[in-house]
Parts: sequence; structure tokens; C-alpha cells
Amino acid sequence: MSVKVRKYKRGGWEVDIRGGLPDGQTYRERRKSPVKSKSGSQRWGEDRERELFAELSKPPEQRPDRKEVPTLEEFAPRFLENYAKANRQKPSTVSAKESIIRFHLVPLVGEKKVDDITN
Repeated sequence: MSVKVRKYKRGGWEVDIRGGLPDGQTYRERRKSPVKSKSGSQRWGEDRERELFAELSKPPEQRPDRKEVPTLEEFAPRFLENYAKANRQKPSTVSAKESIIRFHLVPLVGEKKVDDITN
């Protein structure tokens, strides 16, 4: 793993941690450092890197369980209720989103998990 420190847009320092895991996957985490100095941010990033490596190099059965990710078909009704209707969008907008989901998205990628869908 490697740690890079660079200036953050709104002041302070950004720590970029990259590396490979024992199972072959790559991992990247970028965060704004809670420390104000560059050298302090470097040390904080190296400490965070050690924590991450120790946690992620454990076997999958010893890692904390992740939440179950729904498929697009399971997530679509929740999206319409909790986002479109909850934000009081116009009925025509909600209707358009329902038809796009039903006729275009679900037949194409409805079986995929939401976090597996990319551009």
C-alpha cells in the first residue's frame, strides 16, 4: 500500500491510500486529514493504512458482515416511494420515472445488484 498527501481544495490535507489486498483486489481510500500539518497528515495516513491492512487482510468469514445489496428490480419501488414521491415531485415526473424503470431498466439490468451497475 502507499500513502500520498496533497493539499485539499478547501484547506488542509488530503490523504490518498492505495494498495493491493492479499486476495488480489485493489483498494483505495481518500480522506481529508484531521491533522493540520503535512507531516502529521502523513503519519495519520500511515497509521490508517496499517489499520486498513490489518482489517482487510483477515479472511472473509472474520470480517464484519456487509449489508445485503438489493437488485435493481427490488430497489426500484423503494426509490420511487422514498425519493420521487417523498420529495413531492410532479405526478408526471413520477409517472415518467416509473415507466422508464419498468420498460427500459428492469428488462435490461433488473437482475444485477445495484452496486454492480456502472455507466
